[in-house]
Amino acid sequence: MNKRGGVLSDSALEIGAGVLIVIIFLIFLNFVVPRASGEGFKDEIIAKDIALSIKAISSIPEDMELKYTILREVELEIKNGFIQVGSVKINTVSDLEVDFSKQTVSANKQLLIAKRGNKLEVKVI
Repeated sequence: MNKRGGVLSDSALEIGAGVLIVIIFLIFLNFVVPRASGEGFKDEIIAKDIALSIKAISSIPEDMELKYTILREVELEIKNGFIQVGSVKINTVSDLEVDFSKQTVSANKQLLIAKRGNKLEVKVI
């Protein structure tokens, strides 16, 4: 230790590192906890489920229809290349043409997802 405050600078370095660790931990909690337990998590599950359903439908060569029940109210948009539920946006791998503009879908409503040729029709019923 040098005579010019070596002890003080070591203590200050330890305190600074401790404060930095606390700040990083709080930032981590700010991003992880709301996503894992809030509405964003539920929106992400719905968006991924619809995206997987559309991917499955697009791989079937015949025309078909699928009824998908929405269990809670969501704001939904389905376009070529993405699905957005609330603030969650999921990219899709389907090459089907779809244009379902942003709508609020009530709880316990059904989406009628119909594949006709290379087009995907989505209606709220």
